[in-house]
Amino acid sequence: MGERTEASGTYSIAMGYFTAASSSTSAVIGRGYPYTAHPLRNTIDHSFMAGYMTDDSDVVPELFVRDGGVGINTTAPLTSLHVKRNISATANLENHVAALEARSDRETGLGLFWMDRGRKRS
Repeated sequence: MGERTEASGTYSIAMGYFTAASSSTSAVIGRGYPYTAHPLRNTIDHSFMAGYMTDDSDVVPELFVRDGGVGINTTAPLTSLHVKRNISATANLENHVAALEARSDRETGLGLFWMDRGRKRS
């Protein structure tokens, strides 16, 4: 569905521009890099990926889901949510959309704050 898409795997889906799903029950949505014949290709069985390739060296999708694991900038999530990103500056709450902060709760001893642009939410 789209332009220059190929769904060759069994029960696979490819959507967008220059995408390919070549594994069993795989899905891909997004945009490949057509200038060097480099499609956004999902070759991993039973998985979903979404991405937008900006050049020929951009080979990892922005979002990848398989077996309960979600990867951001990785196709091999090691935990339930695995974010792989190079940080070129000191990380602080002001330059992030959201962050999780561990805290102690008086009743349970456990807890998390959800922080959204500097505003704490429990």
